[in-house]
Amino acid sequence: MQVFTYVRISEDRTGEEAGVERQQEDCRAFAERLGLEVWESFRDNDVSAYKKKKRPEYEAMMDRVRLAATTIIVWHVDRLYRRPRELEDLIDLVETHSIRIEAVKGGAFDLNTHEGRLMARQLVAIASYESGHKADRIRRANL
Repeated sequence: MQVFTYVRISEDRTGEEAGVERQQEDCRAFAERLGLEVWESFRDNDVSAYKKKKRPEYEAMMDRVRLAATTIIVWHVDRLYRRPRELEDLIDLVETHSIRIEAVKGGAFDLNTHEGRLMARQLVAIASYESGHKADRIRRANL
């Protein structure tokens, strides 16, 4: 089974990639605790998952996932998906490919079970709401 890490930060004002680097360190340490060897790491820095921007590294990882059984390690599941449509696309992929998702914060989600999909859908609904709410606050502050 191939093991990937995926890290993402929505906004990196300094360009130093410090946030994604911290996430990466935590993901690698978590993989080690699980006894897993990371094959490849994918990093989208300064890329929002809420807006409909392309996430090149996420897309590259999904292309690799389609090739073999995969474990994806993320810092938190909201780094992996932030919009309900993205989660549903991932659930569709899980139905035809062996994918395990582990999160440093928040634990694992087994998208192969009804319970796992329920919990993931609830979290993505909350994450999507919070992203929209944050956007409203930013728009208001800019006025």
